[in-house]
Amino acid sequence: TLTDLNSTNATRLNGKRLEPDKATPMNDGDALSFGKVACTFKKA
Repeated sequence: TLTDLNSTNATRLNGKRLEPDKATPMNDGDALSFGKVACTFKKA
């Protein structure tokens, strides 16, 4: 899961802003962004 801890720049999963303090399920290949940083989640 991914949780935004009420960050200033928001956390996005597949382009959608996460609700603060709420765990959100993640899937292999999901796109994550934290402010200006972007990455792709890959399940090991």
